[in-house]
Formats: sequence, structure tokens, C-alpha cells
Amino acid sequence: MAFTMMQAVAFAGEEDFDEPDPGTATAISAGQTKTVTVTEDNETTTFKFVPEKSGMYEFKASSENNLDTEGRVVLPDEKSWYNDDGEEDSHFLIMFEAEAGKTYYLQAKMLETPDETVSFSVTLSKSEINGIEFVPKESYVYYENDFSVGYIDEDEDEIEYFRYDLPSFMPGDTFTVKKDSGDTVYTYTYDEDEGESYFVSKDGDIIYAEDDDDINRHDNQNNEHWGLGDNTFEIEYRGITCEVTVKIVKSPVTAIEFVPKTSYQYVENDDRYGYWEDDEDEEYFEYELPEFKDGDRLTVTAGEVTTDYYYDYDEEEFRSADGKVINEDSVSKTSDQYNEHWTPGGSNYFTITYMGTSAQVSVVIIESQVESISFTPVKGYTLVENDERYGEMYEDDDEDSYFYYYLSDFADFVPGDKVTLTMKDGSSEEYVYTVDDDDDEVFVCGEKTIDPDSFVREHNQSGKHWTVGSDNEFTLSYQGASCKVTVTIIENPYSKIEFKPVKAYKYTINSVDDGDWEYDDNDKKFFYYDLPNFANGDQLILTKKDGTKETYTYQRIDEEDWDEEYGGYFINGTERIRDDLIDKFSNQFSSPWKAGNNQFTVKYLGLKCKVNVSIVKLANTMTVKPKSVKAKYSKKKNTTIKTKSAFAVKNPNGKVTYKLAKKDKKAGSKIKVAKNGKITIRKGLRKGKYKIKVAVKAAGDATHSAKTVTVTVKIRVK
Repeated sequence: MAFTMMQAVAFAGEEDFDEPDPGTATAISAGQTKTVTVTEDNETTTFKFVPEKSGMYEFKASSENNLDTEGRVVLPDEKSWYNDDGEEDSHFLIMFEAEAGKTYYLQAKMLETPDETVSFSVTLSKSEINGIEFVPKESYVYYENDFSVGYIDEDEDEIEYFRYDLPSFMPGDTFTVKKDSGDTVYTYTYDEDEGESYFVSKDGDIIYAEDDDDINRHDNQNNEHWGLGDNTFEIEYRGITCEVTVKIVKSPVTAIEFVPKTSYQYVENDDRYGYWEDDEDEEYFEYELPEFKDGDRLTVTAGEVTTDYYYDYDEEEFRSADGKVINEDSVSKTSDQYNEHWTPGGSNYFTITYMGTSAQVSVVIIESQVESISFTPVKGYTLVENDERYGEMYEDDDEDSYFYYYLSDFADFVPGDKVTLTMKDGSSEEYVYTVDDDDDEVFVCGEKTIDPDSFVREHNQSGKHWTVGSDNEFTLSYQGASCKVTVTIIENPYSKIEFKPVKAYKYTINSVDDGDWEYDDNDKKFFYYDLPNFANGDQLILTKKDGTKETYTYQRIDEEDWDEEYGGYFINGTERIRDDLIDKFSNQFSSPWKAGNNQFTVKYLGLKCKVNVSIVKLANTMTVKPKSVKAKYSKKKNTTIKTKSAFAVKNPNGKVTYKLAKKDKKAGSKIKVAKNGKITIRKGLRKGKYKIKVAVKAAGDATHSAKTVTVTVKIRVK
């Protein structure tokens, strides 16, 4: 059972409640259950509660059909408790402390406006719980300003302080729930089989505590900063709290020194390692703080003991020669580039802090020799509008839809691309993109090379959408210099697409080979069919706006050559379309497929077409065996033979009906068969043996087809 409480100012949803009206509020007492009726107006029902005894009370909802309810308790000081999902299923549960003689208003309504009038029950009762106690297996002790258990934060007055993480529950911690009937002790346990942690009593009762499920933890460090000595946070269970102590002790570390294995160096304004920002007066370049490298040394002095720790990149930790470890998360890095910009030749540094003790680390900014750059792609960038091969639909800040093109999908460097650098001394260098025999990618200029990752590509499609006929461009940057690169968006040449599978798609209804059971948005179970895979010979037909058609035929590639994204191509001569660029989708979650014809959608370049899928019913399992029938001759009245006396019908799917298929020549119309299977022998039929043929039909159902079995029934009149 999930349980959450929060105060009025802290949640969305409470504004939907009407303000309590003392004149219309219905009185309620502890132990009473009231009915709440909600119409399509979703009005608030308000109850007035004046407790005779002080203590903890609970106000909760219940209903037979799991209505989604929400509740509120307005306290005498006009603060309130709110909840919409604290009880089982979707019902609210609010625990609150009430003082005898004071007035409390309890309110209930539906979380969302119902389509019709609905009713649910609310119950007010006095809580059995009168206290809780929490005892950690080991006392909580933190070192002052230890970044492994906290971080620098700002309070409401924008004053920086060190905020400590609340301790995690650990196996062996105990939680005691105190009741008048006796105390129950729960011990925190990790269940390896289920992969869950919880508090469990000796009787097996469970209280979940992961992610603040049943047990909530609160602190007020924003207003009351923790310092040396004892500090407290609250544990809350069903509205009742207890305090838990965390002791902050002085760090044993008296000094640290940090020496990188190789000095940290950046070329000025290198977009790979930073970005432009604005201070109060000017624009400046903010550099990312360097990552630790293998061999970086952190020297820690604690009292009279000094220990060297060396960074291990793979393990993300500093390790001493005798195996002591400092986790990377325990060491913080900060800088104040906003006030002290990093510049070539300047005094540039960042601060390393460990256990409250800091040291400065120098960073060298090298002046860039590049004045400007230009870029010449071996092929220009021309894209078809809304081509899903290179992007997808997005929404901008104004919630307007536009097509977003991914640079990584079309603007990767290819052999022959050229970058020209113009240096500050007036010289220029032309670099050509090359892939060598070892598949190493590099820009080459004689003996000089540049790693392609040194170039940064940026754009602002959210602010300026790329469209047909517009000036579309992205920026290529290197060491602070940049140039614009043009992208041409052309109109989609196609007006229509068609898809023709080489073989019609046919599924057997509810076959797990073709899909699986799912739940729709209303939690209703239905069978979801997998969309068919493309097969060799499938055709994608593209009709151009001038009426001409292009037919692409699917060819699957060998399994060993499969890419994780696609498994084949639609091919038309030398032109190929990867199969992952053809989108397939259906709306089965809102309109489940049924027996008969169904459709899914194929989409390419923004154009769509429907493709049929036939769902075939299962064969009807009905079996029919005729029985030999005996009847006494009667001259005065008809004889009726019951259905079960003439037919043995087993396992039919759907309603069973009967029809006379062939008369007996001798009997003529003297033997009749009713739709329900009863056989009537008309009076006066002579003694003798007769045969009739009867068609027995099972109508079928949602998953089984109809079936007709014709049997011969032998009748002897004597």
C-alpha cells in the first residue's frame, strides 16, 4: 500500500476542491461511514468533524469498482492534508492528528470528472497507532562536508550550505509500530529472490520503505543547516513521526594536494570542451572542468599521516599503495569562471575538495592560432522534406510541430570533405577527410592531422525550422572559429505510396506465434498482433507528382551482415531504401484487431498507405454422433423425440441449431426436425425403419468459425 501526505501549498489538485462551507457540511464522527455521490459536475462533498478525544485519525475512501478518488482534510489553522492514492487501488487515505473540541473539515470527490453519477464510501476512524520508533543498526555518523554523502546547495536566501543526504535504510535496522494492543517490531531485510527491500515482522507482515513507499523521511536542512554535533531528520509512518539523529564530526583530513599526471590544457574557445555564456558585462567562454585521468595523484594528510592515492579511470576511484580507496564521487570539482574567466596566459584554476579540505589545480589555456575556417563537403547536403531517414516530427517551444533533421544522420564526414584553416599569421592549411586501411578517420594536411571529433556542429532548428526554400544552415566550429554550412531542403517528389506484400498477411486468431496478450489504456485485456516483417519480394511503389511510378522490391540481407537497426533494403536499380526507414504502426491499443480484415499503416517520407491483415478464426471443435431412435406407433397423436435422444453433440463453439437436410422417401413429411433438434413423428406413420439426414450447425463465436456436420439418424417405429 503506497501512502503519501503533503501540505496544501505543495501539491497540484487541491485547488479543485471547494472551500469548506460550515452551513452545508455534514457532521461525521469517528467510526462512521458515509456515502459520497458525485455527479458530472464533480462537486466537493464536505464533512464536519469535532473530535471528542485527541489523537490520530484516518479518513479514507472505498468502492466496489475501484473509483479514482481524492480527499482533503482542512485543519483549524487552515492548512490541509491531501491525498489521492494512499489506500489500496486508487482510493485516498489521509492520516491526521486532531485535537479534542476543534473543528476539522473532511472533503471528498473524484480525481477526474465522471461521465455519469457515481458513488463511493468514506470512513473516519481513530487510528490504533499511537507511536513509532526507528533504531538504525549502526549510528549515523558523517564527516563534515563529505561530498560522498552530500553536496553544495542554496537555501531560500541564496546562501550556500552543505546539504547532507538522508541515510539509507540498511539490513538490521528496526522499525517499531506502537499500538494500545502491543508493539510490533519490523526488521529491515533484503530479499534476494525478489530483489526487494522492506521491513518485516516476525509474523511476516511487511512495510515497504524503498523510494519512500510506506515510510517517509523528511528534513529541514534548507532552513536549519546541519553542523557539527547532533542533527535530526524525521521518519513518518501514517502521519506519526519520530526523530532520528545524524552526528556530524570534524573531518580528520587537514590538507590535500592534487597533481595531475599531465597538465590540464585547453585551446581557447574549443567548443568540444565548453560553451559561450554571459556574465553581467560581457560574453565569455565557460570551460568544462577536466576529467580525472589515469595516474592523477591525490595526496591526503590526516593528522601526521600522509597518503598518496592514484586515480584508476576504469574503476573511477583513487587507490593507495596499501589498497585504500577514495571514490571519485567523494572528490568535488568547482570553479568560478563566471567571475574569473579563463584566458590564455591567465591564472586559471579549479578547486578540488575532499572531506571539507580544498586545493587549487591549474589549467593552461593555449591561444588559438586559427583565425577562420571554411568547409567544403564533397557532396552538398540536399534533403527531401520530412524524410524520416534523417529526422522526425518535434514540437518547438510554442508547441508548433516541425520536422527536426538530425545532423548525425546526414552530415557525417565522408572521404573528400575539406576543411580550410586560415591562421592568424595569414597562412592557410587545407585538410582532407580520409579513412585509412585500419578504418581510422582523420583530416590530413601533409604531415599534419586533425581528429574529426575536434569539430563541433551546432544548429537552432527549434528557433528556425528548416523548410523548403529557406536559408537552412548549421555551424561548424574549430578552436573558436566557425563557418556556416548550407543545407537544402527540397519538396517531396512523391504524392502517394503503395505497399504490396508478396504474400497476403494472414494470422490465426489469438495465436502466441503472432502476438501476445496486452492491456489497453483502460486496463482491458486484448490480444496484440505483431506487425508483419518485410519479406523478399514485397513491393514499395512510389508515385511521383508527375504521375510516374517507381517500384522498389525488398531484398533481405544475409543474417551475418544484419545491422541492429535494419535487415534489408527496398531496391530499384541502384537506388536502395533501408527497411528501418519505412515506418509501420497500428492503433490496436484503441481498436483491437478482430477476426476478419484489419489494417496497419506503412509510412515513408510523410506519406501513408493501409495494408490488410486477415485474422482467421480457429476451427470449431464441435463433434456430432447420431443415435438410433425408437418410437411407438400411434394413430392418434404425434411422438416427440428429445434432442439428446437423437444426437450426441460435444464441444460446440457457438449456438447449435438443427435442420432437416434430407427426408426419408417412405416417410415423406411425416418426420420433422425442429431448429432446437427435437424430432417429431407425426401420428399415423406406419411401423418400419426410416432414415433422415440432419444438418447440425455450431454458429461459432469471436474466436471460432461456424461448422456444419450432416449426420444420418435412423428411426424405427414399432
